[in-house]
Amino acid sequence: MGIPVLVIGESGSGKSTALRNFKPEEISVFNVASKPLPFRGKLPVMNGASYPSIKAALANPAKKAYAIDDSQYLMAFEAFDKAQEKGYDKFTTMAVNFADLVRYTVLRDLPPDIVVYFLHHSEENDSGKVKAKTLGKMLDNQLTLEGLFSIVLYCKADNDRHFFLTQSDGRVTAKSPMGMFETPTDEAGELIAGCIVEIDRWKVADLDTLWVDEKHRRQGLGSALIREPLTACIVPSSKRTPVSNADTRENTSSLKRQRVFFARSNSQTNRETKYYLQRRYNK
Repeated sequence: MGIPVLVIGESGSGKSTALRNFKPEEISVFNVASKPLPFRGKLPVMNGASYPSIKAALANPAKKAYAIDDSQYLMAFEAFDKAQEKGYDKFTTMAVNFADLVRYTVLRDLPPDIVVYFLHHSEENDSGKVKAKTLGKMLDNQLTLEGLFSIVLYCKADNDRHFFLTQSDGRVTAKSPMGMFETPTDEAGELIAGCIVEIDRWKVADLDTLWVDEKHRRQGLGSALIREPLTACIVPSSKRTPVSNADTRENTSSLKRQRVFFARSNSQTNRETKYYLQRRYNK
């Protein structure tokens, strides 16, 4: 079972540029629109990639990672080819072709250590939600694109900074499995947020410091940072024990340990565009 990852964002948000962190022996790119990659350095590229050529290449994978850039053109170019066809059946066919690429070629047939990145443009629907771009309501009625993926990253540009949202903020359709990512961060590896929390033996948390860089506020970073220490304080009911008066009189200062959480990228994993919370334990 391979791992499909959907990376969505507006044109120019940095989806293709993020590939620059890969080495040529690590990834191959299926270039659907045959456009030049937006960075120096060369990666193995298959220009004019289509459903048949992508499926043929993935049938005998030689790399651990592949990228389809931009995957929405698979649907767009097929729609152009079917422009003279009448009726609505063609929209069902286009939905099936894209879904089969994810469900069978990637999820079913690839080994579990191979990742296929679907770099995809985003669009805003009538309700103001940001979603993966399709060919309109006719295809949306057949297929919810994000539903095919467990990992959906939203690429966002803020002035000269580019970063990923890994969870929905109520407007974008980003999502990732619990514990995989905690918060977005910039590509330079700079600290942009942090908090200091003390947790004692009774799972009581004392928030000492919480800060977020001014340029990155109102993005949910603070909430993401305190989510983990709060989770650490949740004790299953079966493991809860009553606290006696003697226990409460005990000096607890020596029992506390300080946990410092920083939002940061790691230079060793930047090329895989993996972002996470770095922990430091001061015992």
